[in-house]
Amino acid sequence: AGFRFIRLQESLNQEGVFTDVILSQDLVSQIDSSTTNDMYGGMAGLRAEMTWKRLTFGVQPRFGLAGNAATATVRTNNFRSLADGEQITSARETLVAPVFDLGVYARFGITKNFSVNVGYNFLWLGQITRPEDNIFYNDNGPFPTPPDIHVDMQKHSISIEGISAGGEFRF
Repeated sequence: AGFRFIRLQESLNQEGVFTDVILSQDLVSQIDSSTTNDMYGGMAGLRAEMTWKRLTFGVQPRFGLAGNAATATVRTNNFRSLADGEQITSARETLVAPVFDLGVYARFGITKNFSVNVGYNFLWLGQITRPEDNIFYNDNGPFPTPPDIHVDMQKHSISIEGISAGGEFRF
């Protein structure tokens, strides 16, 4: 049993250049979206190992429920013209999110004091908000209607996996 904190921060920045039809000059239009997922909560798991003289195989599955303080922000600047200016919208939610973490590893003892390790890790997080999913495009055409590009917080799951390798010296 244990406690885990995970911070997942992401951003998506879009920029386009076009000619402003009113001022007949180049205009840089921006749409930026950013998210922060602060996850904290308890984890429960087990470790199982099979050991021979020089070789060890192990697996460590862990499960938990985490509180996710999720924040999403969408910012536009000069979306259609300089008259549109900068618009910022934000959303914040606290969610209960499932977490699954799996570690699988092998250790081989080269000598009495040195061994090599290789492992595979898989992390799955539920109820995550991502920047590319939170932009709500609702542009209602030309002036005088202002553009309505704003945050619409969506939730999905994400998985992260990787391989690790290393050595261990024991004295």
